[in-house]
Amino acid sequence: MLEVDGGIMNRRTLLAASFAAGFPCNGAGAAVPPPLQVRRPDATPDTIIVPAQIVRGAFVVEARIAGHALRFGIDTGVGARVALTPETIARLGLPKLRSEELVSAVGQATAVTSIHGPVDLILGEALFAGVDVYATPADLGLPLDGILGLRLFQDWLLTMDYAAASLRLSKAGRLPVADGLDVHDFSPDQGLILIELRIGEARFPAELDTGNLRSGLLLPQSLAMRLPRRGAPGKIGTIRNFAGATDLYELKLDAPVMLDRQRLPIVWADYIADQTVANIGAESMKGCVLTIDLRSRRLRWKTP
Repeated sequence: MLEVDGGIMNRRTLLAASFAAGFPCNGAGAAVPPPLQVRRPDATPDTIIVPAQIVRGAFVVEARIAGHALRFGIDTGVGARVALTPETIARLGLPKLRSEELVSAVGQATAVTSIHGPVDLILGEALFAGVDVYATPADLGLPLDGILGLRLFQDWLLTMDYAAASLRLSKAGRLPVADGLDVHDFSPDQGLILIELRIGEARFPAELDTGNLRSGLLLPQSLAMRLPRRGAPGKIGTIRNFAGATDLYELKLDAPVMLDRQRLPIVWADYIADQTVANIGAESMKGCVLTIDLRSRRLRWKTP
């Protein structure tokens, strides 16, 4: 994830995925709550519903590790299953397993992160056992302890209901065959979701990224300049991460954004010079219901 004038975006890593930079939970000097006494689920039901909150576009749920109640953002643009802030890792006393290098798409700068654990994570009535945890490389400015990535839910039908603020997990559920209207096939991009969009005559792949909280659609500059638009683009800020800084621009599209035969609720697009793959962010998901079937490689996007 990238900081954009106080907002947040994802970027790619050496894992061929984007990776969250981290969400601080407690401010300096804040009191650390005692761990909760949590009963481990004896049997996981087929369907689980977990309350959620939408915090500045982030889809936030509570999960537990080692008896501690923690707040996580669910991020479909993250290759890791679970990532925690360094402060949370220290608070939980998680042992370090190894280190890995991250690569930013902005300037291709690198940073090193550590991997800890393994841990057992409880989300609602679901137990995810023996999960390695990545340390997030920087703060994001939201009151969260970490990130739950898409691969954590590889054996579940995952529904993120932005309208009702709830998360639904189903073991047996499957999406129907793609109809091009609201159910679509997607290509697995090394653990992430890659779909084909069309704007005017241009067709291009885009990653579905619920962790991009700043932009509904982030484009490479070379692509943005080929799209039908109204008026001239304007600079709206600067993207900053460990790679440095790059200018961020926006433009108003003069053609609908189409996913197969479905029109997506996107009117504005942002672009930066160093972006390599288009990125669909959380601004496009307001009031929507997003269902992801990793096993069948299908996506349902219900718009308001």
